[in-house]
Amino acid sequence: KTAVSNYGMDLEHLPASHKSNFEIVKLAVTNYGEALRFASIQLRNDPEIVLAAVKNDSLSLEYASINMQNNYEIVKEAVSQDTRMGCALSFASNSLKNNFDIVLQSVKAKGTSLQFASKKLKNNKEIVQIAVKRSGAALEFAAEELKSNYEVVLTAVNGSYLGLKYCSTQLANCLEIVSAAIKKDIRATEYIPDKLRNHPLIQEIINHKKSFKDKSKKV
Repeated sequence: KTAVSNYGMDLEHLPASHKSNFEIVKLAVTNYGEALRFASIQLRNDPEIVLAAVKNDSLSLEYASINMQNNYEIVKEAVSQDTRMGCALSFASNSLKNNFDIVLQSVKAKGTSLQFASKKLKNNKEIVQIAVKRSGAALEFAAEELKSNYEVVLTAVNGSYLGLKYCSTQLANCLEIVSAAIKKDIRATEYIPDKLRNHPLIQEIINHKKSFKDKSKKV
């Protein structure tokens, strides 16, 4: 116990009998979730063990049994905790990747986790709206239909200039969308279509952003 209480990954070097011991494995995964990979097959199918692991490291869901990857409560805990990588959803069962509540929790934590949602939910406006609000770049993973939705795209460009990169050609040529993207971040100029690049309003916004940036440097 002393070894795994200090560093859970030391479970790898313990005898098979220890890897099948509930108390030892729970102690290991509680302080280092990824240690779940070294637990016995039986314990990787134990809800209490797996829940302890994903609470410490959401990505440890990868090492859980197929049954646990299809466990609503465990997957919900994992995706809710996954604010850094957004990959926990990728380890969930196909059934839960198509579960509205699971995917909603996932995109609330990390917008770009939308990429792992089912095709159906990538075309759900409510899900996508929340995803792109969290991260405008998540628009890349939305259904084509929603990349052409004005409200969704406006939310995306207000979150990140990359929303302009991933929206439909039609909305990329929309003055209001392009203006909002540049106001958010001058890096959006990289994705301005030629027909709008010299538009007076666009040039005015760009010049204002550059002027503000120059003044900030002098301060």
